[in-house]
Amino acid sequence: MNLEQVSSAAPMSFSNLKIFECTIHAIYQGATYPIVLSTEEDYAKSIVPGRWDWLIKGEPGKTYEDSRRVFQFKLHAHTTDRLHYQMCGTGQRERRRLARSNKGYIGMYAAAEAIMTFKLEPLAWDGRQLRCRWRDHEGHTVKIGEYPTDGRPYDRLGGYLDHLNVYTEYAESLCEFLITPLR
Repeated sequence: MNLEQVSSAAPMSFSNLKIFECTIHAIYQGATYPIVLSTEEDYAKSIVPGRWDWLIKGEPGKTYEDSRRVFQFKLHAHTTDRLHYQMCGTGQRERRRLARSNKGYIGMYAAAEAIMTFKLEPLAWDGRQLRCRWRDHEGHTVKIGEYPTDGRPYDRLGGYLDHLNVYTEYAESLCEFLITPLR
C-alpha cells in the first residue's frame, strides 16, 4: 500500500488503493467515534445467539481487539464520484463480509451470502485519512441509528447502543466517515 498514490487535490485517487486494511470512524454530532463490530457482551439482553457482528458506534478512547475494528477493503469498481468496495473482516472474521440486512443494518455475513458492494463518496484526503460519505449498493446513506420501528437497544451499562443503518429516518443520524488505511 502506497499512500503517496493518493492526492489531497484529487480524493478520488484513493481508488489507487486496491486492497488494504483500515479502521473506520464516524464524525457524528460534532465528535469522532470508532466503528466496530458488536459482540454479545455489548448488549444488555442477549439477542438471538450468534446474531451479533453488527456495526456499532464505539466509545472514543476505548481499546478494541483488531478483529472488531480493522476491516479489509477490496476495490470492485469506481465511477467519477464513487468508489465501490467489498468490505471484509479480518482476524477471526476474515472469511466474512459486510452486507446490509433487510432492515438496513450493516453487519458481517458469510462471504457467499454477502455479495453487495458499498460506495464511498470521497470528500477529502489529508494524507492519512479519507473523509467520505458511505452508501449501500442501492445508494442509501449509511447513518447512525435504528430501523424506525425497532426502538433503541441498551448496552450493559444502561446506555444506548447505536447501530449503523441505512433506513433510519432521523436527521440527527447523518454523519460522515473517516477511513484510515493501516496496511
